[in-house]
Amino acid sequence: MSTPVPQTDQAAPGVEVVLLTTDLEFRDVAMAAAGDQRPVFPVLSLSEALTLVSERQPGVMIMDTESLGPNPKITLERLRRAALDLVILLAGDREGKLDLMEFVDSGEVFRAILRPANPGQTGLCIQAAAERHIELLMGSQRPAATVAEPLPRETPFKERRRVSLAAPVVGLALAAVTYTLMPERVTQQDPAVPTPAPQASELAVAPSPPAATTEQTPARLARGSASGVIVRQPDPLDPEVELLLNQGETALAAGRLTAPAPDNAADSFRAAVALAPDNERARTGLGQVADGLAADAAAALLEGRDEDAARLVDEALVLKPESPQLAYLTRQISQERGRRLLTEAQEAADANDFQTTVALLDEASTLLDADISAQAYATIDPFLARSEEQLAEGNVARAEGILEQVILVAPNHPRIAPLERAIADRKYQRAVARKREAQQASKRAAEDARVQEQVDALVAAAAASTEAGRLVGEGENNTLAQLREARALKPEDPAVLDGLDQLTTALLGRADAALEVGDYDAAERWTAEAGVIGYSAERVAAARDRIDLARRMAISNTVVPASELNRLSYVAPEYPGRAWRLGVEGWVDVEFDVTRDGDTTSIMVVGAERKGYFEDAVLEAVSQWRYEPRVYAGAPIDQRVKLRINFERKLD
Repeated sequence: MSTPVPQTDQAAPGVEVVLLTTDLEFRDVAMAAAGDQRPVFPVLSLSEALTLVSERQPGVMIMDTESLGPNPKITLERLRRAALDLVILLAGDREGKLDLMEFVDSGEVFRAILRPANPGQTGLCIQAAAERHIELLMGSQRPAATVAEPLPRETPFKERRRVSLAAPVVGLALAAVTYTLMPERVTQQDPAVPTPAPQASELAVAPSPPAATTEQTPARLARGSASGVIVRQPDPLDPEVELLLNQGETALAAGRLTAPAPDNAADSFRAAVALAPDNERARTGLGQVADGLAADAAAALLEGRDEDAARLVDEALVLKPESPQLAYLTRQISQERGRRLLTEAQEAADANDFQTTVALLDEASTLLDADISAQAYATIDPFLARSEEQLAEGNVARAEGILEQVILVAPNHPRIAPLERAIADRKYQRAVARKREAQQASKRAAEDARVQEQVDALVAAAAASTEAGRLVGEGENNTLAQLREARALKPEDPAVLDGLDQLTTALLGRADAALEVGDYDAAERWTAEAGVIGYSAERVAAARDRIDLARRMAISNTVVPASELNRLSYVAPEYPGRAWRLGVEGWVDVEFDVTRDGDTTSIMVVGAERKGYFEDAVLEAVSQWRYEPRVYAGAPIDQRVKLRINFERKLD
């Protein structure tokens, strides 16, 4: 487009713009109005626009009302879902202005652009939309879609680092721990003695003493053996304690470890301990309940039921708090949950869900014993890369927003310090540029004020010259000279243009006055003075046409001697026989028009020496004559001529 676009102070350069339109003229205006600092991606279809918005996450979308399709609300919603911080401008014809305003009033679009579009107004709309996009990203209205606030955390992440999920989850080959009462005897091994810690490929829970089968009964505990093992001899017990022990051993054999209450092994053995704190059978029973809970916890862990496993271990620890088996199982549960959280954190990172990623890493760091800093850094790297990309594209605010979120979770990441310096340098450069622009703007404003003062003084002087009748002339003390000087200083000043219009009107008025009295030279002179102004070429041209027409008519109506024209063909008038016989002689004065084609028309006898003798002969002859037409201003014109024809009787 040839229409100049006002150069605005772009407060938000670099914001990408997607332009969806099939109107090529509007496309050119919008691209020019966006300026050199804002990349514009023109597309012709909604599908192209949706793909581009989803991939590039631009800040501004400009689209035709025709592109909305049959369901405008659905189309706009699809665009907003594709880029949450997208600011939409809707362009439409002026006939549909009311419909456009409804979209704006409802908040479905940011602003409307009326076509044919004004470049300056379009540029201001785009600038406002870009600034609105930056506001959304910085959180002035709502959190930016790409940078979410981290969830509150009670436990700090180890060195605030991200975790890579490439580490495989160590499989837990957890075997169900069986629990039993040894037939005929009790094992000599103390249940509290820790078993060797299994390797990664072994059980997660060390095996505990065998548990009783359903076929065993407490009565078998009373029988001795010749095998040399320690044999429990029946001690005299309180009947209530004996009853509780029997109930507990029965529930243990049936697998009712902690439920249902109160018919379970744990409750029965605890009740027996309360009545007989030193009773070995009761304490052994509690240990076996704990072992059974550990076995159930191991099975739950193998099935991926972390919460169930943790609950069972907690119940077992109440019964057997010093158990190395339970301590080991507790660590295994924490490790497995931590690894699962790492996997979920990586999935959240792949989905660009920064908030969820940070929360999962925080929780994983409290569960894993190993240093996960390298994995954490690897997971955070994509977010730092996004910040660097935004900075490279000039989106300083967005880059800084992402970096601030990363610092919260990984302040020691080696890529943070250089990126902070780069952002600070870019902000400093922008601050310097803004200051320089402000200074230049101040200088321009001062210069504009000075120029305006000069222009106002010249306009006032021109008014005084007009009042004195000094419209044109030599030197500077006339209206034309003063207005021309003012226009050179400020070509579009309204007062100057109004003065030039009035001066043109006055000069053309003088030209018309001269034309009315037939002073064609004066009329042409005043018209030429009006043309020098250069304000209204159409009016000056019309005045010149009037003068030319008047000159043509004046020339045409002036009767000139026929001798001034070049006669091309001639037929001699015949001497009338009657006059010849009577010996009559005389002359005839005739007038006629020579047309632009050279023909003779409007022939008229204006005088005759002897009336009634020669007139007809003259009319007949002149009607057959042809002349070379009169030329004025390069074009032939009609011309009135006069001629005297003499009739003399001559004898050979």
